[in-house]
Amino acid sequence: MGVAKKVVYFKSISRLGFKSETPLGFLRKEWIYHLVVWLLFSGVLVSSLFTLRPWWVGLIGLMILCLFLLIANIAGRNSALKKYREVLKEMIEFEEDEDQVQEYQSLLEKSDTEIWAMRT
Repeated sequence: MGVAKKVVYFKSISRLGFKSETPLGFLRKEWIYHLVVWLLFSGVLVSSLFTLRPWWVGLIGLMILCLFLLIANIAGRNSALKKYREVLKEMIEFEEDEDQVQEYQSLLEKSDTEIWAMRT
């Protein structure tokens, strides 16, 4: 779950415009990070479905795995939005142009949904 959360975080923060907050490897070959998540997902899926247990136990494992992926997506996105706000606060502290400070302040006051809707 931690790997999936980090990949979602990297993807989200880069789409919000702060690519400098992601590792260089992710920027160069994002697909490798997604492949690792899907390989881990597939490994857990295969091990939960093809064991010597009743079929319904594997189905429960699959549902739990899907729930973990959903939680990882939500947690990664929330971490990215939190980092986005932290970076904006730092930019406000060091910005000398008052117009730019006002713009950053208005971005800071937006809700998570509004910020996510305006992503690049």
